[in-house]
Parts: sequence; C-alpha cells; structure tokens
Amino acid sequence: MAHPAARAVTRYFGRNPTLAALVTLGTINHVVLSGSRVTITLQALREGASTATVGVILALFALLPMLCAVAAGRLSDRIGIRKPMLGASIGLVAGTLLPLVFTGLPVLFASACVIGLSFMFGQVAAQNGTGELGPPSERAKNFSLLALGYSISGFLGPLLAGFTIDHGGFLVAFGLLAALPLVPIFVLGRSMLNLPGPHPAHARNVGGGALELLMHPHLRSVFVINVLLAMAWDLHQIVIPVYGDQIGLSALASRRSLRLTTKSRMKKPPIAQGARNMVSWLPVNSWTRKVPVTDAMGRQTPRTPETRPRWVDGT
Repeated sequence: MAHPAARAVTRYFGRNPTLAALVTLGTINHVVLSGSRVTITLQALREGASTATVGVILALFALLPMLCAVAAGRLSDRIGIRKPMLGASIGLVAGTLLPLVFTGLPVLFASACVIGLSFMFGQVAAQNGTGELGPPSERAKNFSLLALGYSISGFLGPLLAGFTIDHGGFLVAFGLLAALPLVPIFVLGRSMLNLPGPHPAHARNVGGGALELLMHPHLRSVFVINVLLAMAWDLHQIVIPVYGDQIGLSALASRRSLRLTTKSRMKKPPIAQGARNMVSWLPVNSWTRKVPVTDAMGRQTPRTPETRPRWVDGT
C-alpha cells in the first residue's frame, strides 16, 4: 500500500502534469551532475591526482555557475525556460562525453566546468518555471516537490555511478551519464510541454545584479547561511571519496556512504523536524515582509500574481 505522502504527491502531480514533467526532467539532469561529480573524482584519483587537485576539480563545478547565475536568470526571463533547459541538457551530454573521448586531467577540468555551467542554466530555468506553474499559494509546495526530486537524484546519481564503475569501468559510467540527458533533449526539442514563456517587459530592463541583492541586509543573511550549508555539503562530497580511495573501498562502497546522507534528507522526518525547530527562531517572516520583490534581473515590481517568479516572495 502506498504511503499517504506518496499518494498526495501523485494526486498533486495529476492535477499539474506540466510541473510533474518539469520536476522529472530536472531530476534526470541532476542525476548526471551528482553522478559525474563521483565519476570525475574517482577518475582523477585513479590518474594519480592529489587531494588538492581533486578539490580544484570539484570547485570548478561551481566556479562558472557562481559567475553566470544572474545572467542565466536574465536569459530565462528574456527567452523563456524551454531553450535554456534544452541547451543545458545538450551541454551535459557534451561535458560527460569529454572524458569518454579524451584522456588526462585537463579533460576532467574542462568536463567539470561544462557540466557545472550547463546544469546551472537548466536549474535556474527549472526553478523559474516551478515558480510560475500554479498560483502563489502553491508555490512553496511546487518548490518542495522540486527539492524532493533533487534529493532522489542525489541518491540515485552516486549509486548509479559507483555501481557502473565497479561493474563496467569509467568509460561505461561516462557513457551512461551522457545518455540520460537525451530524454530531456527529446522532450524539450519537440516542445512537448506547455512551459512558461518569456517576459518581454523584463527583458527591456537590464539593471540590477548580484551585488545589488547582496547589499540588502536580510537577503545577505540568507545568502551567508546558504553558503555555509553548501560548503559543508561540498566538503563532505570531497572527503568521502578521497578517504574511501585511501582505505581501499570500492567505488560502490564510497557511493553508499554518500547515499546514506542523501537518503536521510528524504526519509527522516525527525531530522527534518529538528532542523525546522532549530531555525524557527530566525525572523524569516519579518525578513521577507521587508524584502522588495524583484525579478531575476533585480528590478523591484509590485506584489501581484502576474509578477512571478521572484527572488523572494514576501506575500
């Protein structure tokens, strides 16, 4: 018998099939990202890379996204979300094919850059679309379901990569990861989904940016917390495979260690409740009431249903 939460999700997706498809496509691409981080890390260790070199490779997954995230949001406003998601899927194929065709550490550096940048463009577009599919009252639920999809892909990606490396080798693992984005490419290339379109009014104004958002004290606090959480997670992603390689664990055993962490994010309600209790003292509601509603290009706009998506929804 299905779990009540699973039935509720199924019913909700049944009422909004476009959101279900969008979450599924984003989840598939995230499997590629999480699996490639594992595969590239172990491939670098196999080629004799130092721990510092592995850290640099993993940092490259985030370098270009950090520099181009605001531009990705502007692009999504300008041309809609289908083309950025399609381009991101094509980029993921290209990035995962690089180590399949060429060898050497420089190729892994390039692959990490391409995969990280491509996924970021797709993720920004997917989040943009998630915010627009449905009324504002359901926006939090939509983003929760997108996050749940990424948790599932974070579970499957390392498992799939480790299992494939142990039983087929690195070339098979990279080939499998390169094949997964073909599903989003097919769906998006044939325009099979009725996705949110561009916002011409937004495209006429190119003002604003990340530095302007960082000047806002309440948003800055949220960003600092987010940075600390992301740093802790990425350190975990680096230390586990490196230590596992040093003590002779197989690729699958190392992936199981990472998988347990991701699994706890999906299946441990007491942990989630404890986290909510820990941050409940933060004046989030008062913060969001004071935060100006802006679009992906940093422009302040009225708080109306027609002005989604937004950096922060204070309604």
